[in-house]
Amino acid sequence: MTTETMDRPGTVAAVVSRISTEGEDARLLRLELPEAAAFSWRPGQFVPVTLPGSELAPRHYSIANPPQDAGAVEFLFERRGPLAEALFRLSGGESVELGAPVGKWTFRDEDRHAVLVSSGTGVAPLRAMVRYALEKGLPNKLDLFYSDRTPGRLLFRRELEEAAERGVGVHLSVTEPEGLWEEGQFWDGPRGPVTVERIREAVGELSGVAVYMCGGGKLIDALRPGLKAAGVQDDAFRVEKWGDY
Repeated sequence: MTTETMDRPGTVAAVVSRISTEGEDARLLRLELPEAAAFSWRPGQFVPVTLPGSELAPRHYSIANPPQDAGAVEFLFERRGPLAEALFRLSGGESVELGAPVGKWTFRDEDRHAVLVSSGTGVAPLRAMVRYALEKGLPNKLDLFYSDRTPGRLLFRRELEEAAERGVGVHLSVTEPEGLWEEGQFWDGPRGPVTVERIREAVGELSGVAVYMCGGGKLIDALRPGLKAAGVQDDAFRVEKWGDY
């Protein structure tokens, strides 16, 4: 990687170009890369992130935008941990240090029917995969199953609705619907976490389907045995398990 920073060789300095709020308490950070930076990635990869001159330990964030979005990377994060707190305080024009993209959990073009499953911020790399497939014009069939606690916490909701209009199967659900009326939130969609039954009802036959799962271990551990029993082959699971908070 070129255009290394002086503080940490092997990193590149990117500049904050946009910070937006996603859902109720998440941020989407867009960083512009230097023109000379040899920075490329596959949808699903993650990047070590830190701040120039900071003693805070780097944290790994999944890239939330597709590689066709040349010249910029996006990261989705919540206020969890010292580095995330510092990222929340950033303003436009400030610098962030990025390591090289890493990770073997990436979208495979040959997966003609992919079921994508996530909860919470685990939707970030799946968003990159959906956009990658749509922008590349792949014929792959995609079904995205995504849950969060309340409607207000569903991330990229409008963008996912637009993806649904372009043929992506988008299946959203909320896990804590109680009290939504008091909070002024209306939800008439599915309730509860993503389940094997819900996936089978929407997708049908699961043999021959590749399953990409990203998020907390509880969700993944709950789904994998049932999906395997429903016909998903061992070598068709693509899993990125995050720690449960």
